[in-house]
Amino acid sequence: MGKRQQKILIIDIKNESELFAEAKELFVRLDKNLPVKGPVYRLYFENLVTLWRTLTPKRTELMQLLRKQGPMSIRKLSIKLKRDYKNVHTDIQELTAVDLIRQIKDDLFEVPWDIIDLKIQLAA
Repeated sequence: MGKRQQKILIIDIKNESELFAEAKELFVRLDKNLPVKGPVYRLYFENLVTLWRTLTPKRTELMQLLRKQGPMSIRKLSIKLKRDYKNVHTDIQELTAVDLIRQIKDDLFEVPWDIIDLKIQLAA
């Protein structure tokens, strides 16, 4: 049996025009039957402020625990993280909304990514 390919999520900062230019390039390649990298999973934020509001240290810790220990309920996560249930619930909602974590059963959540590649361009 072969090795499972790692699922990598690329997080980047792009404005609307950069995002549309990338999409246009992809459609041109597909239209011309040119090869495209795949599957490539991407998550874009409009700016650094939005990225850091979403990917806080507490949420990063939550994702690392979920990835390391496997699917868990919010209650179990809050106990292991020694955090208030309501705050963990809010974090789960925010991370699920941007597909950084996924709900796999009624009360279980997982991190589907093996690697998150965060790209921050410091100069234009």
